[in-house]
Amino acid sequence: MKTAKRLPQKHDAGNARIFLRQTPQRQTENWQIMSLTKVLWSPINSDKFLSYCGTKINLYNVIKYEEKIGSHGTQGKILSEDSVAIPQGEQLEINLLKTVEWCPKPEHDDVIACGLVNGKVQLRSFDKDSNSDLVDKEFVPRHPRHCLYLFWNHMDSSLLAEGLDKSRNDSCILIWNVKSGGEYERQRYSSNTSESSSIYKPFLEIGNYNDMTASFSWFRKDSRLFVCGMNNRHLRIYDLRDAKEPKQSTTTKLINGVVTDPKNQNRIASFHENNVSVWDTRHFDKPVSFRNYNDSHSCHIADRFMNYLESL
Repeated sequence: MKTAKRLPQKHDAGNARIFLRQTPQRQTENWQIMSLTKVLWSPINSDKFLSYCGTKINLYNVIKYEEKIGSHGTQGKILSEDSVAIPQGEQLEINLLKTVEWCPKPEHDDVIACGLVNGKVQLRSFDKDSNSDLVDKEFVPRHPRHCLYLFWNHMDSSLLAEGLDKSRNDSCILIWNVKSGGEYERQRYSSNTSESSSIYKPFLEIGNYNDMTASFSWFRKDSRLFVCGMNNRHLRIYDLRDAKEPKQSTTTKLINGVVTDPKNQNRIASFHENNVSVWDTRHFDKPVSFRNYNDSHSCHIADRFMNYLESL
């Protein structure tokens, strides 16, 4: 089935926006609303995506515009000349919602992780009859603070990385094992949750107290390696098997939107303001490629970033 051209996958470098086919006046009126709507494509089904804004998360299925859509009511959103997005399942409403990440495994393709303003992570599903054992699990950091990002490990879906605002008494990156009950730490978290809650200990905590994290990416061919942007001046590569200290590190301002190349284990890209860089982990002291977009505005740098990566 022919589908609409896919919007960029989610990166903290920026989020794709939905553009509806409307009159110029209507487009202008909706721009302020739609610019706040973040879009995330399914890692399993290329015809599905979700959007979230405020407390609401919606699931859509993309079909050809020529297909009969009368049975879907009037809720379809036109994406292009030949495609329309049809709402699927029930709308989820999550209080304090900050970010969303989709589980990358087919057996849990209806499961999403929701990061909240207080740092909690909730696993939810659009399917109210979902039989996934992950649904309704909740993971709670030691100290409440904003969840900055969530990234599921594509090779080992039991591992979910969460980035948090800095704290004087806690790490800024937590790796959760979502499939294992792990250790309960009821006493440790007693000030942040009810006594009856099942509270899980993080599989791993990364970063010293007062450290800040800006971005994160798992390596696609080694489930135990990841890279993160830290403290506004470092890119660090960690190995889960020995994560007390980074395996590699380089000093740079280009610590935003870090992403690993799924086809090249040694290649990483990142950006800062209008500058985009590509790194080779075998020579990690400086970028192997660098570009500056002086004519771009901050709201367009994500598109430039993705186009640059696709051209490599």
